[in-house]
This record gives sequence, C-alpha cells and structure tokens, in this order.
Amino acid sequence: ILQIHAAGSRLGPDADLRLTAQRSSGLSGAYMKGIINDAAFFAARRNARAIGQEDLDHAVDKHTIGGERSTFIAPEIKRKVAVHESGHTLAALGLGRGLRVNKVTIIPHGSGALGFAEPSDGEDKPLHTKSELEDQLVTLLGSLAAEDMIFGGDTTTGVSNDLERATHIAELMVERLGMRRDKVGLRVVQRDPRTGTSPVSEESSRAIDAEVKLVLDEGFAKARKILSDNRAALIALSDALVDKETLGRDEIDAIWEKYRTR
Repeated sequence: ILQIHAAGSRLGPDADLRLTAQRSSGLSGAYMKGIINDAAFFAARRNARAIGQEDLDHAVDKHTIGGERSTFIAPEIKRKVAVHESGHTLAALGLGRGLRVNKVTIIPHGSGALGFAEPSDGEDKPLHTKSELEDQLVTLLGSLAAEDMIFGGDTTTGVSNDLERATHIAELMVERLGMRRDKVGLRVVQRDPRTGTSPVSEESSRAIDAEVKLVLDEGFAKARKILSDNRAALIALSDALVDKETLGRDEIDAIWEKYRTR
C-alpha cells in the first residue's frame, strides 16, 4: 500500500518502505496515504529533493503518537527521560525473542509524551500468545526498573502510564484469558466498568488480586534482572540519547551489541 501511494514521489536511497510499514502496522490505507503526503511535506520543508527515512519517520510519528513538540526540557529531566526510555528499549532487547526497537527518542511528541521507545517483532498479529503478553509486560516495566536502578529508588511520575498498561495486561491474563488457570481457574471475571467490582466471592477476589500482583512482580523482576545484567548498556544508551535525542534501529543495535552481557 505504501508503494502504491509512493509511486509518484521521489524516494531517497535511505528511504525504507518495509521499515515504515512495520512502524505503521495496523493503520488503514488512508493513513498510509497521509504518511507519504506528510513525508513529502517534511522533505520539502528541509529543501530536500527526495523523501528520506527521516521524513518517513516523522510522518509515522505524526500519525501514531503525534508530531514533535518544541518544548524546553531541563537537563536533569532530559536525563531521567533518557533512562526511562532506555529501560523500555533494553528490556525488550534483553528478552532474546527476536524483538527489535525501531526507534527511541526523548523528544516530546503529541499532547504529553516526553519520549517513546518502539519495540517490534516485525509482524502485525491478530492474536497474541501468553509469552508475547508477558514480553509486553516486561518491556513496559523496564522503565520503572531502569529508574529504580539508576536513581536509587527515586522514581518519577513518568511510569504512571506504563504501570496502568502493565496492570491491564496482567488483569487480562488472569481474569479473561485463562492464562493463570492453574491458580484461579477458567472463569471469566466481568468487572463493573463504573465501580471496578466483580460478582465473584471475596475469597476468589483475593486470589485473583494476588495472582495479578504476582504476574506484575514476575514481570518487574525479569525486567530488573535484564537491566542489572546489562547496566553498562543502559548507561551507554542513556548517554547516547541525551547527546543525540533520537536513535534509530541500527544505532540502538550497535550499542546493544557493544555493551550487552554475553
């Protein structure tokens, strides 16, 4: 679809439509057309004769998490965001399941994001396995593990959304997907959307809550071990982010290969 929409545009030698397709996985054809149009605009704005990968990346960002925001970030906050996003990045790479990180940045985007990391296995999947959900959870909790390690427990409010999303995954696994059936059985728990309460017994509710907590604790312990084993990589990636603000897949992989624990 991207190739069709890009047929009338001049692409530079570094423009990678396959990578762009991976980064925009799940978007409709109309969004794909918008990505090419916006990439052409970004190229024209920098007086380039052809669309480069930088332009395509900016266009994907605009259609997924929002465009870049021109906001002054104090150096100490910049360092904290760099550690936070490096935690996501290395937790994903350290899982050893073929995940790669297409991009990591500490440039603010959209309405509130101070940065983001973009792990991907290169596929758009209609179904996810238990191990894939566990990997998502570990990657989300990598931010808290990194902040906890580097700042001695003085973590930031930036982990709020990560914890919310990780909790949602854990609740899905326990309450709706039967992925912890050895502890809580197969019954699907329907919570009241207004109150968050469920019609199960108090004893069952305690067992479910304990299992959700265990899923989160296991994910956090795994993220922390990955980052503890690869502390040098965490520091090197954080330093590189503070210096360059945005790193692509090849730059991320190079740091990981140089500093990771064998």
